[in-house]
Parts: sequence; C-alpha cells; structure tokens
Amino acid sequence: MDTADIVWIVVAALVVLAIIALVLFLLKKRKEKQRHQQLAHAEHLRGEAASRTPHVETAAERAQIAEVEADKARARAAEADRVAADAHRDLVQEQAAQEDVVRRADELDPRVDTRSKDYHPVTGPDMKSSTVDDGVVDDTTRIDDGRHRA
Repeated sequence: MDTADIVWIVVAALVVLAIIALVLFLLKKRKEKQRHQQLAHAEHLRGEAASRTPHVETAAERAQIAEVEADKARARAAEADRVAADAHRDLVQEQAAQEDVVRRADELDPRVDTRSKDYHPVTGPDMKSSTVDDGVVDDTTRIDDGRHRA
C-alpha cells in the first residue's frame, strides 16, 4: 500500500463520514420540521377545543336542568306510586268488606251451602242479589246444589 492508496482511503473515509453527517443532519432537520408541524397542529386543535367551550357550557346547563326535571319527575312518580298503593290497599279492604257481607248473607240464605268445599262468595261489580221473587231464582244461584256460581 503506497501513500496514494492511503490518501484515497482517507479521502473515501472522509467522504463517507461527510455523507453520514449530511444524512444525520437532514434527518435531524426533518425531525425538527415534523415536530414543529405537530406542535402547530396541536395548538390548532387546542384552539378548536377552546372555541367549543360555549357549546360545552350550554350543554352542561341543559344537562343540569334536565337532571332537575328528572328529579322532579321521579318525585312525582314516587308520589303517584304511593297514591296507587294506597288506592290498591283501599280496594282490597273494600273487597274484603264486600265479601264479609256476602258471606253473612250466604250464611242466612237457606239455598247456599257455606260448608261445601266448593263454596266461595260471589262478589264484584256483576254480583246480583240471590233473592227469590215469585218463586224465580236469579242466575247466580244454582237450585240443584244451592251454591253460588263463580
């Protein structure tokens, strides 16, 4: 290896190092440019988000008003449930009172066998009196066994 070869090797090495340095420099510049673009885009998005603040506040107010209305509706529903439960309790009491009166009437009626296993008093809005009129018995009493129809 003579001096000229060594010079060429050194020059080639320097050229390769210069190319590597140039590539690294260009990559660094590209990365900085990309970072700058990302920062600019991030700032743009933050500005866009900030411009939506009034919409968010309006939506929050609507949500709060809706929640207050929902609370009021739940309170009205709870009151309606309580009223319905009271009405149902009153209905059951009235039905029981009606059944008691029918049972007492059936106990007095000689046509009704209240000791039968199949006995149950006929009550409700379609209930008819089981009285005899000129020997005719109405359609709620069966003459053959003396029990009320259900």
